[in-house]
Amino acid sequence: MRVACLFFPHFAVQVEERDNRELQGKPVIIGGFHYETTAVHDVSEAAVACGVSPGLSLRQAYTLCPHGAYLPLDGEKYDAAFGEVLGLLAGCSPKVECGAPGYALVDLAYEPDEARFTREIVEHVWTRTHFQMSVGVASSRFAARVASQVAGSRRSLIIPAGEERKFLEAFPVDLLPAPLELIRRLELLGIHEIGELMELPCEAVELQFGVEGRRVWEIANCVDSTGIRTWTEPQALEEELRFEPPVDNLDFLLAGTDELLDRLSCKLKKRWQYCRRLTVSLRFRNDHIVQRAFYFKEATASSGPMRNRLQHCFEQAGFTAPVSEMRLTLTDFCAEEGKQSSFLGKPSKHWERLWSAIHVLQQKHGRSVLKRAVSRRSARLPEEAFSFELIDPQGR
Repeated sequence: MRVACLFFPHFAVQVEERDNRELQGKPVIIGGFHYETTAVHDVSEAAVACGVSPGLSLRQAYTLCPHGAYLPLDGEKYDAAFGEVLGLLAGCSPKVECGAPGYALVDLAYEPDEARFTREIVEHVWTRTHFQMSVGVASSRFAARVASQVAGSRRSLIIPAGEERKFLEAFPVDLLPAPLELIRRLELLGIHEIGELMELPCEAVELQFGVEGRRVWEIANCVDSTGIRTWTEPQALEEELRFEPPVDNLDFLLAGTDELLDRLSCKLKKRWQYCRRLTVSLRFRNDHIVQRAFYFKEATASSGPMRNRLQHCFEQAGFTAPVSEMRLTLTDFCAEEGKQSSFLGKPSKHWERLWSAIHVLQQKHGRSVLKRAVSRRSARLPEEAFSFELIDPQGR
């Protein structure tokens, strides 16, 4: 097995910098505001230079870096951005896996020229997203991951087949994907490098650390038979519009929004589906990209609620450059939500709503989906006291 691992360092920070270029080069701490007690999720290189690292409390981070930019954690935005990356990779290889946060794995079983493929895939992802990344190639997932961490920005490091153990032996054991307590016990036994763990008998490690110890020993020795778990892109409906020339007027932007939403709403209704999430992606004339996701409390297939959310967002944005391209994506599909209503003892106008609902259900699922119970007074047995017949909303 040959696998390529793409590593996106400080991915959450990269997403925030993509949406706000003023953050580039500054100490950025993601996780919340400086007075909160939660942990730091991600930091920029400038914040690392100040001593801040993921896992510290935000108050500790503020003590080390009071001049940093503290941003709330927006996991949904980061997941959507990484989903975009995985979608690009899926267009280059049939087998792509979403690894640990910031990592993606690509199967190279059918790639005869690994160097050419990695160069092309790095250039492809960089051109579309401008995310910094590095690539490692090896015959085991762990070796490829370590290689990606040391390759360097927009570079690749290819470990020839059979040389993975030699490559890994000098790295510290705390790089292994193992519980912190197991790593601590290894270091207490004087095992600080992966090569020292390789030299131990597998049975001795398993006896000391159990099944988890055997798994870590196999990872260190590149005993890896795990295949790529293919990532599948979430189902989505997407429409795109390019502005020629780029527009900087809100009315033109909303007119384009209406056109895209009408198309998407029509597609939803044809599929008898509603959606809960709308994602808008804007590309500006200077190639700056901004992406924002909106969630609806009530699933909708109408363009009206979607337009209201987008219009409010555009009015508050204050664009500094003309928009050259707009893409709208609908996800999180579901069926139409039912609403309970009593039609007994109501004025006759409510019966019109009932017949309309029956007509819609019959269109979706066939005429036999609903039946009317009809009593039979001449029946001799209780089970013959009623029967069912089809409902005809037209004939009532």
